[in-house]
Amino acid sequence: KIHPLHVMKETELERIYSEKPFRLLTEEEYADLVVDFIERLPEKTVVQRITGEAPQELLIAPSWCSHREKHRVIDLIRKRFVERDTRQGAKCRFYRENAAKM
Repeated sequence: KIHPLHVMKETELERIYSEKPFRLLTEEEYADLVVDFIERLPEKTVVQRITGEAPQELLIAPSWCSHREKHRVIDLIRKRFVERDTRQGAKCRFYRENAAKM
């Protein structure tokens, strides 16, 4: 499971964020990181989830992590795979290197 960091109401993270706001990933940055990560995962590794979401009424930041935006984020990740002409495992060296030794 791959999840972005998001700040929710009435949590310790909300307190920290309200006292000293920190930068959270944009959805574009997140999509790029997800693709980077999945490219390095072995092809047979199951990815159960590529984003997390929170109910709008509980979400502080970032706004793109709301339940309403989930499908848009998933579509952006799919788009990045197409734009980069890549796939899961494309940059996974572990199995290729070990297979060559067998």
